[in-house]
Amino acid sequence: SLSEKDLFESMLLTKNGFIDVKSQQSSYPIILPNEEEFCFKLTTMVVKDKLEELNAWDQARDTYNELSPRYISVDEDGSNLVDGNVFKLTLCTKGTVEDRYDIQMP
Repeated sequence: SLSEKDLFESMLLTKNGFIDVKSQQSSYPIILPNEEEFCFKLTTMVVKDKLEELNAWDQARDTYNELSPRYISVDEDGSNLVDGNVFKLTLCTKGTVEDRYDIQMP
């Protein structure tokens, strides 16, 4: 996975010709209404077609019911809170150092 420290940045630099790579990683909560059916549908929407193909909705529901308490808590307003979502913002420039600074390397 690209979550390994500096893996994504090294791929940009060494394999794809990007320079001046700067990254920032942060986390954020997702706040959802306290409606179990809505949360279930939101959680499964990316695999909806596969669940329908396999007729696996009952298994998906059982798995959701088993695992959701590990990841969803209820905040003081009664909303569902999914904490610990991580994203990485990466900014970079395509090209070489020579291109970027208009210099000639020997």
